[in-house]
Parts: sequence; C-alpha cells; structure tokens
Amino acid sequence: MQKKILGLNSGGPNTAAVLLVDGEIVYAVEEERLTREKQTRSFPSNAIKAILEFSNMELEDLDAVAINWNPAINLEAPNVPQNQRARYMGEIYSQIPYHLMSLKSDNLSSRSQQTLHFLDNSKIDIHYIAHHMSHASCFFSSPFENAAVLTTDAFGEKQSITFSEGKGNKLDLVWSQEFPHSLGSFYSVFTEYLGFVPSSEEWKLMGASSYGDAEKFYDKLLQTFKLLDKGGFELDLTYFNHYQFYRPGMFTSRLAQLLEIEPRAEGAALTQDHYDLAAAAQKVFEDIYFHLLSNLHQMTGQENVIISGGAALNCVANGMVMEKTSF
Repeated sequence: MQKKILGLNSGGPNTAAVLLVDGEIVYAVEEERLTREKQTRSFPSNAIKAILEFSNMELEDLDAVAINWNPAINLEAPNVPQNQRARYMGEIYSQIPYHLMSLKSDNLSSRSQQTLHFLDNSKIDIHYIAHHMSHASCFFSSPFENAAVLTTDAFGEKQSITFSEGKGNKLDLVWSQEFPHSLGSFYSVFTEYLGFVPSSEEWKLMGASSYGDAEKFYDKLLQTFKLLDKGGFELDLTYFNHYQFYRPGMFTSRLAQLLEIEPRAEGAALTQDHYDLAAAAQKVFEDIYFHLLSNLHQMTGQENVIISGGAALNCVANGMVMEKTSF
C-alpha cells in the first residue's frame, strides 16, 4: 500500500506544501503561486487544496503530515498559578511536553508527534520535525550515498548552525550552535543597515558587494565576532539587536559608532561607502562560512558536502567552496 505524506512549510515566508508518495515527490507548490502574494506567510491552505485535487484525495487519505518546525523545543513552563481560572487550563496543559522534556538530560528533541482524531473515525498523524533537521534532509534527495551536511540560516527552534552526516538512509546530528550567534542573522543585520529588507533582500547586499572594496570596513567588522576553535563563531552582541525581538531594528547604536557611517534610509541613493560595507559584510560572511565548512570536514571526514538553509543561498560564497575547503 502506498504511503502518502503531506509536507508543509508554514510559519515563515514562502509557505508551501508537497506530496510524497513512497518517498517520491509527486506534487509541490508554494502558496504565493496561487494567491499572488509574494513571499506570503499565510497557512498554505490553497496549496494543500491543489495537492488534494491533483491527487484525487481527501485529507483523511493521507498517512501523515510533516511540518518543518518542532514547537515542543520552544515550549516553556507557564507563569500561571495552578489555581487560576479555567481559561488558563489550555495553556497549562500545552506545557506538558516541556515538563516531560525537562526530565531528560538532553532535552532537545528531534521531533514530536500528535494525532488528530475526527468524529467519522478517521485520523491524521502530524509529525513536527526539527527545523534544521528538515533542512538537512535534502541529503536524501542528493546523488550522494554519504555526505556531510551544513545547515545555516537565521535560526530554527534554538539552533542557528548544525553539522550533520548522512550515510545511506540515516542522517545524524554531529554538532550544533544556538541562536543568537547566527550567520544568517549577521548577514541580515547588514542587509537592514544598507536600507534593504532583512530576511528578504539579502540578495541585494550580495549583489552590491561586487561594486565595493572590502578593505575599508573589513577590520572594523572583525571586531564584531570571533571564530571559535571547535566549530562555530561568536558574535559580540553589544553591536547587534537581532535577538531582542521586542525591540525595533537589528543592530545597536554601537555598530553605527564603529562603522562611522549612518544606516542608509530605504530608497536613498547608494554611495561608495555602502558598496564598500556590502563588500566587507560579504567577506566576513565568507570567512565564517569557510571556517564552518572546514570544521565540518574535520569532524566527518566526508568528501561530499551538502549545504542547506537560508544562508546557503549565498551563491558568491558557494562558488568558492571547492577552492577554499577540502570538500
């Protein structure tokens, strides 16, 4: 009997749905294709309907739904006394996974699961997969039997960078680094500093970098982070604000003092200083990127590499991977 799985990207930009039958992709579509809302964050209802119509299925015909985020990792104990009104009971009961996870010495679960039971006796199993493991699973659609996998983006539930190793039908986590020390967020900070939209227009920073001289700001940017011997890097958070979600802006006034140029207003003319800063940000991105890849190679010894996550869209850096690393 065929196994039918609906995969969902929901909760971030470019929401989408995909149907897999016995592990093969049969149909995939982004929600924006159907609503014409660019980079929509809406739940992919239309994408799901399109898949069900294409495959001549009902929702209950699915064997499982897989989602690229594991909310159990983000759960925290509620600050609500047990004797409060019943309206708080839903919040209290939703924290049970957190309390169970707290009993484990390593409380970072790779996935969680729930089952929806309907009155007609049908049911759907929902699997919540850790975000970085979801990215790394692209190993299974690669041509490699064995490979090292780098996943780097702004952040998942907690992780911002992971090293994984794929062998055959197995994918194992080797090492991870947690937010706010994030390569994707570092790049987004300078995307915003240059007047572009963070988490959307990083490609403009990458393009602008080709018109600049990195040396003007490179030494200044070296003061904002340090590379670590065993794997990752550490941001100097006195320059950054990306992790304080309740505050506007992704950087502090100290970064502007360091750079000695004002943040560019959206729509303002680009000056040579802006191009030079873009070039320096790109150069630092590459320094960190290749540092990560070199450590990944040392930890796994693999010859093949797969790079996933939002930061992997930096095609300028990707073009130098074979030159700058041992892969």
